[in-house]
Amino acid sequence: MNACAALLLACQVITGGGVPQECAVAGRAVVFVAPPAPERDSLVRADGLEMARLLDDFDYYSARAGTYLRAQRIPVVSTTSPRVVVRLGDGRQRRLERREMDDVFCVILTDSLQEPRLITGVLSDEELISEFKNFFRLK
Repeated sequence: MNACAALLLACQVITGGGVPQECAVAGRAVVFVAPPAPERDSLVRADGLEMARLLDDFDYYSARAGTYLRAQRIPVVSTTSPRVVVRLGDGRQRRLERREMDDVFCVILTDSLQEPRLITGVLSDEELISEFKNFFRLK
């Protein structure tokens, strides 16, 4: 079974009232976590054009970084779930709550061997790729 198939088998979304409540991942992956549409709308109403630009930038840079990751055969998961559970290879789990993060945007890097790496805020695709290379030890 290849890495993508393994991730797809391990990735599950548990829903409550139609809203994804949890996304669980195992293995090597990058998870892009962003606010759901109703929260995005509230953020834009509260913070205006600057927040709208940040949301657009996060989507744009995530898509470009995702292209790089797929070329490296690293699975990509995008979610608006308030909770991400990362299953490590030794059976431990790391539960990450969006509301406890420093920012509304987060990228989670995992390989099931080392502790997950959280990147909060909006980084350019070049900055993200640099983080991926360091974490996954890519050339």
